[in-house]
Amino acid sequence: MYFIINNKPPNSRSKNIMKRSSHDNCLICHKKKATKKNSHIIPAGLLKKSVGKRNKEEAYRIDGSSGTTYSYFGRENLKNTSEELKQDIHARDFYFCPSCESKLGDLESKVIPFLTEKVQDVKYRNQFVEKTSKSGIRFLETLNINRTDFLVFIYSVVWRIALLYDEEHKKYSLKEEEMEDFRFLIYSYLYNENSDLVNDILNKYGFALATAESFEPNEGNATFTVDFLDNPNVYFIYEFIVFLHSVDDPAVATPFYECMNSGSQTIKVSVLTVKQWNRAKEPFIKLLANNVIDKQIEQLVNLIGKPFHECQFLLVTELSTLTSGDTTEMDFFTRCQIAVENISKRWK
Repeated sequence: MYFIINNKPPNSRSKNIMKRSSHDNCLICHKKKATKKNSHIIPAGLLKKSVGKRNKEEAYRIDGSSGTTYSYFGRENLKNTSEELKQDIHARDFYFCPSCESKLGDLESKVIPFLTEKVQDVKYRNQFVEKTSKSGIRFLETLNINRTDFLVFIYSVVWRIALLYDEEHKKYSLKEEEMEDFRFLIYSYLYNENSDLVNDILNKYGFALATAESFEPNEGNATFTVDFLDNPNVYFIYEFIVFLHSVDDPAVATPFYECMNSGSQTIKVSVLTVKQWNRAKEPFIKLLANNVIDKQIEQLVNLIGKPFHECQFLLVTELSTLTSGDTTEMDFFTRCQIAVENISKRWK
């Protein structure tokens, strides 16, 4: 249900992708004009279970660096009471040209059904070999999908999330060399060019892909990354997690080493227990929550002129009151904003 980009304040960077227009070149091919509007940065097929069907979406963007939230409801969602046309938080205008967008859609159609149907549905287990790593992580191994299609798709999603991170924070969540490697890889794959260089890039990186054995209905999964990890880079993509490594920084010390997709011809997907999945998400969600609370406290300091520690006490007290009397499914981040509003009104 949540779309999250966090966590540190933006650093200045000379090159960024903000304020794009149809006069800019496509971010994939760098040749044609990026006239395509409403390009899904996170593929729609990966979103459906978490944010709802087309035009009925419910999603939130939470920025841990500012403590702000932004809600998006599809035009047929009953919670959409506004006539204002809002930008879908998973889509952007003028990122890609129509040709690259179309070819990217073809790639998605090859891989997404494999992930959302065959990997996540036990009735297809006979198409996989089930194994358990020395760390106790169960994973599925198969040859029943084209290796290049699968790898390029995952790298394309990671690359697109990094573009969004750049838009929000004026810096990439990946190194610029890695960003260019993945852009070149995507372009070369889409247009069937530079096959030797494609293989070189595919052999340069590796990743483990994880999902959970089950999810609660309407579970609030998220898409986010953080900028303080680089071995591995971690990308939460709703019902999947990508642990991205460079071959120069092998993942021998991580629990997912045996589940890595790199030089092997087989494709591996880890299937975590619910407990393992929650344990993987917990530290990042806590970090985000702490960042949001700190920003809300700072906002209170500016609004009512009290010291930080007093505002912290006021906010925690108000949150406790709101939580005990709340019979709705209000999320924590919205509750924080309401608490700040209530306190500031009482002190005016």
